[in-house]
Amino acid sequence: MKHILSRRDTPENLSAHYGIPVCMLYRANAGKIWRPGQVIWIPPLCWCACGKHNTRQMAKEDLFYYREYQVQKGDQLFDIAQRFHTSMNSILEKNHLRHPREIKEGLQLQIPCLNEDFMIYSYRMADTPEKVAEKFAMSKEELIALNHAQSGMYPGMQLIVRKRGDR
Repeated sequence: MKHILSRRDTPENLSAHYGIPVCMLYRANAGKIWRPGQVIWIPPLCWCACGKHNTRQMAKEDLFYYREYQVQKGDQLFDIAQRFHTSMNSILEKNHLRHPREIKEGLQLQIPCLNEDFMIYSYRMADTPEKVAEKFAMSKEELIALNHAQSGMYPGMQLIVRKRGDR
């Protein structure tokens, strides 16, 4: 069912109105900007459980498993991210850190490790979101949603992408 958002609509209000979890609304509409006039999809109650959806959108809990890591002398965020095959932004976000300089010896980190279907790709000067999405068998919308890149991508940005052939 489709729903046109009004100024009063919030995910919580829609959840209560339609009797479905907020997380299901987000999964069904991943990558969409929630603003008045935007058309969103209201999935059926069995949508997540019945497995009949195929949006190729993933929730964070589907992307990552977590490992503990204690920062060692000389560790830098970039090195830690490479060691665990994850992105620097994922580590910062999970640990509520704002800047790589906050990584200090002895700090206990939760490291979000990508599941086996995903990898990290560094965005290049000649890339466009469309080219990257096509290269990794993803939609542009999925690429943007997975990487919280609604405001754009830039050279050197670490992106979560599907491993080739996983579609």
